[in-house]
Amino acid sequence: MPKDSPRALLPNQESKLLSKLSAKIEISKVRLEKNFNRRLILGTISGAFLILSFIDVFIPWTLFGFLFSIFIFVFFAYQTKRYKNYHLRLTELEKHYLRQHYRRHRDFEALQRLNPISTEHTNGLALDIDLIGEHSLMALMNETFSDEGQEKLKLWLSYDYANKKTENQRKETTLQRQRWIQELSKYSAYCRRWLIEGKVLIREINKLPSLEMELNEAFTPQWFSYAFSAQFFVFFLFLLALGQTLITNQWGYLPQILLIATLMNLLGYQVTKHTFHKLLSLSHGLTFYVQLSRRLETWPTATENIPFSNIHRYKPSRLLHRLESQVAWLSVQAHPLILILVNIFFPWSTFFSWRAEKVRKELSQNSFHFLNELITTEVLMSLALFSKNLTQTWPQFIEGDFQLQEAYHPLLKPEAIIKNNFYWGSGVTLALITGSNMAGKSTFIRTVAMNQQLALMGAPVFAASMITSWRPVITCIRVSDSLREGFSYFLAETLRLAEILKRAQNGEKFYYFIDEVFKGTNNKERFLGSQTLISELSKTKAQGMITTHDLDLVEIEKRFPAIKNYHFRDSVEGDKMVFPYKIFNGPCPTTNALKIMRTHGIPVPQ
Repeated sequence: MPKDSPRALLPNQESKLLSKLSAKIEISKVRLEKNFNRRLILGTISGAFLILSFIDVFIPWTLFGFLFSIFIFVFFAYQTKRYKNYHLRLTELEKHYLRQHYRRHRDFEALQRLNPISTEHTNGLALDIDLIGEHSLMALMNETFSDEGQEKLKLWLSYDYANKKTENQRKETTLQRQRWIQELSKYSAYCRRWLIEGKVLIREINKLPSLEMELNEAFTPQWFSYAFSAQFFVFFLFLLALGQTLITNQWGYLPQILLIATLMNLLGYQVTKHTFHKLLSLSHGLTFYVQLSRRLETWPTATENIPFSNIHRYKPSRLLHRLESQVAWLSVQAHPLILILVNIFFPWSTFFSWRAEKVRKELSQNSFHFLNELITTEVLMSLALFSKNLTQTWPQFIEGDFQLQEAYHPLLKPEAIIKNNFYWGSGVTLALITGSNMAGKSTFIRTVAMNQQLALMGAPVFAASMITSWRPVITCIRVSDSLREGFSYFLAETLRLAEILKRAQNGEKFYYFIDEVFKGTNNKERFLGSQTLISELSKTKAQGMITTHDLDLVEIEKRFPAIKNYHFRDSVEGDKMVFPYKIFNGPCPTTNALKIMRTHGIPVPQ
């Protein structure tokens, strides 16, 4: 696999790399087809040799030809499997580099085709600041291969820290994730290979089994140990009778004991059919978990600062492989003739079902920790590649401080990015942002909110530097999701704003972001409601940003020192409106609604 980091590639280098990968994929595809054709030819030849062995006088030569062709057939079958895996890895690697290319250029439509993301089960915060969906932060970082991994990444990204985490819990979780991601990003090539291996393995499974649930449920009935003991007691009697027969050269009780043993063994097969079918349904999943666990167990460093330290230490692949081997031994149950033959002399089905249950008990004691570590590692490796490829700015946490240097909206195309600085001055808790339509107010508050959510998640941020506090994010930007519950727009907006105010007045510390406050009602009532809300919020310990078109609201700064005015402006150059998309101190000196109306043919007076 190419070792070039996609972040270091110039456009022409990136194009060469993708061209080289495409050529390798075509070569591997041709090689795979040739091997498949060779297998068909050899299969035909071996069949012909087998037929000739029954009609030809040179039977030894035809049998030799048959066995030799079978040997070559098996060799090419093995080669075909290797070529197929190599082809799949190359294909997934190409997709990986394409995804990184699309992410750097913010081509979300192409990303969605390669890596679709569902918006189901998302909360208001995720919808407000585009955390999850086709055009979202999730699309920039998702390299997970399992449904469980994708759901965990969604959970981390859209987690409502305001409702479910104390400050101490937030600190511990965030700093631990930061350390893990920083450590894993040092081994980005290893992370990439592991995630690609997961994508290749999961393509062979229709649905990854819930291993934790399956391992917590016994493979055999409770009374199975008694049946197992009885069968082995009869097997012991059979061995004694067989020994006596060999010594005395008399049958004795051997035929009777053999008959009883055979009947009991075949009865044991009936009892263990459930075990076999359950293990068979797990077989592909076991291979998946064995391969991925084994790669983590051979991690190049023995540091404790990795999210899979228990996997690295206890090596669960050994137990998983033992359980996988029981499936192979029990697979004779799929062949009735072989099943009868092996169960005549030995309690085959019962013995290997007992072994499978024994391994299951060992695994079930730590299955939750092992599987949780595996899924957590999948998410963290995605974030490590996100850090390596898109941003490497790690936020600092200092209580009571907030500073952003050269922050930008992560979803904008590179050519559209405008960077802004922002900090709350001493004693200021509320930034009242005014500005013209399309000037960048909403984009800016989403920029700040998204970077704060990334910081709390433990991920790097889109800024030159960021100093922030351990405060969760609460938003009221898009209210459309509440309309599903049957509320009018204004009522839905009022309920969300009332919740923010209530929590702030209860002494909670958080960052709130409100876009176009009370835009669902008339001018007079909007002004009175906004004035009351802004003044009440400024008296609390919460900090936030509120955008508005109402320029009359800027006067409130004079009465409340905790409020500070900011604005985004525009200018007219010829027939075009120009937006610098930069934040400035003070109230907005211009408006542009009438200019926009005139530009689009509405004859409003000058």
